[in-house]
Amino acid sequence: MKPSYVLAFLTLIVLIFPARASAQFTVCNRTSQATVNVAYVGRWFSVVNNQRVLNEMSGGWFPIAKGDCKMVVLSDISNDDIYIYAYSASNPSIKWSDKYNYCMDPKNNFQYLGNQVNPPCKSGSALPTMYIETSGNPGDPNAAVRPLGPPYFIYNLVDKK
Repeated sequence: MKPSYVLAFLTLIVLIFPARASAQFTVCNRTSQATVNVAYVGRWFSVVNNQRVLNEMSGGWFPIAKGDCKMVVLSDISNDDIYIYAYSASNPSIKWSDKYNYCMDPKNNFQYLGNQVNPPCKSGSALPTMYIETSGNPGDPNAAVRPLGPPYFIYNLVDKK
């Protein structure tokens, strides 16, 4: 095949079978704190043998310097529920949290899967995470923004009022 035919064929394949859109999750430190440490929980459903199965994963810690951003979830979160827990590295009593308890290791980097994510915790401690809205409702104070262009969500962690 000539190169122009190959290019036309590949373009046609991409148009007929487009890649599944993915959306990663990035957290930005827009606080007055020099560094914040962030952990996340992701929850999603899959279908196994015609049954909906809940999948869960948590991980941390992601240190994010003031003014910087860090991608904390690399996989597609388009259909996921995302929760985060964050605290100031210099003053751990300054936290960004809410009422949704999930297991995390407060002292070490961690990654928990499945039943390890939910209390009672076999390792780590139950920490109060906050739900991050990823459905695109810009009126929600905990909404992550999905910018035009790169396929990912950005959540701006800001000082509490």
